[in-house]
Amino acid sequence: LHRVDRRQRQMCIRDSDNTLRGGFWYEDNNRNESRDWLKVIDSRTSYNFNHVPYWTQYDRSFPQETMTWYLEDTVAVGPLTARLGVKQYLVDIDREDEHQGGLRTASVNSDSDVLLSGGLVYATPIDGLEAFVGYAESFSSIKDGVLEANQTALDSVEPETADSMDLGLRYTTGMFNASLTYYDIEFANRITYIPEGSTDGIDYLGESDGAYVNVGGIDSSGVEAAVQASVSETLSLYFSYTCLLYTSPSPRDRQK
Repeated sequence: LHRVDRRQRQMCIRDSDNTLRGGFWYEDNNRNESRDWLKVIDSRTSYNFNHVPYWTQYDRSFPQETMTWYLEDTVAVGPLTARLGVKQYLVDIDREDEHQGGLRTASVNSDSDVLLSGGLVYATPIDGLEAFVGYAESFSSIKDGVLEANQTALDSVEPETADSMDLGLRYTTGMFNASLTYYDIEFANRITYIPEGSTDGIDYLGESDGAYVNVGGIDSSGVEAAVQASVSETLSLYFSYTCLLYTSPSPRDRQK
């Protein structure tokens, strides 16, 4: 069961060569999770069961508040357009036990650092051909499912992050579009679940406590080419090719 409330505001200041944007986004989300055990009336004749549970193993809620703010400035100087932006995610998640009147039993703060992004686009003398380069810092907050583990394990979990850079050429006309891009991505702090492994058979009650942990990241780079051609007003052809040039554990993992 989910409940979501969202609010969003945006501001834009523009002159002939400069555009400044800013805004924020707020979300109030609540997920409820429970497990009921229902008794089969007579297993000899059918699988029909009593719809009134004879035991509710757990009943808990996961309220989450998320706010994002951002600022972005775009400046055009002749054939060159530059963009610089900053943003931040502020995320708070709790786990509340409805069997204990909504008592908070776990919580995690998943705020990001201030994330940078930027790029340059140069319109070449060839009509429709542009050269570009970009950089962005990305962030993935800790999800509420991680709070299903014990609080001790949560204290050592960090949000997932990524730094990405791309550069290339793109050609755009009314009937034909093409792009060639080189990219480099550094992904860190991947979150995964590690079961305790002490239970024989299927753990129906979920009494075996595993843990969510950060297992490092991976660095990758490659080249991507894409072509789109409009054959008619109702038909277009698209082709893309990606070549992964390099992939390895992140430097942080290699040091372990």
